Amino acid sequence: MDLLPLNAPASREQALVRLRGRGVAAWYRGWRRGPLAGVRPVQVPYRLFEVRISNAGRLDRRWLAIDAVSGVLDCYGFPAPPDAGALERSADAGALPEVVAPERLRGEVIERVRRQVYATGFFRLRGLRIEVDDTRRVLYLPYWVGVRRKGDRHASIEVLGGLRGSREGGKLKDLIATWLAA
Repeated sequence: MDLLPLNAPASREQALVRLRGRGVAAWYRGWRRGPLAGVRPVQVPYRLFEVRISNAGRLDRRWLAIDAVSGVLDCYGFPAPPDAGALERSADAGALPEVVAPERLRGEVIERVRRQVYATGFFRLRGLRIEVDDTRRVLYLPYWVGVRRKGDRHASIEVLGGLRGSREGGKLKDLIATWLAA
């Protein structure tokens, strides 16, 4: 679970520079998938949960956000709950709809935290207790979607994280491509 810094979202110009790339990699991407035809802002809803892990007399408290569209994307962690005005839905960006029920997302968060705790060492567990509370807040994480076109029929997308500025993986690309196609 990534600890997400609350940096200012990347601007459209910064996203264009990152999606176009530089050097041989940019040339190859353009040759293989076609030129960058456009860039569009998209927001993905993440439900925020407060997690308390009690183990061996120690209490660890954190805030985790899991996507409310499919529940399969990586969780994001925060050292403290984001400010009320941070990561709200923006009128100028398309937002994917919330699909998964909060109760199911809560169960998914418990399972992921349990796997993470077990991965640190099964023999270190003493009186493990995991409590997860729904904060009833939905955070809208910003992304930039670049569309590349090669010929009349072939189009592909690339997704850039709006907070970290890094390219995103296949799960998120598939989720956004399905939403765009609908």
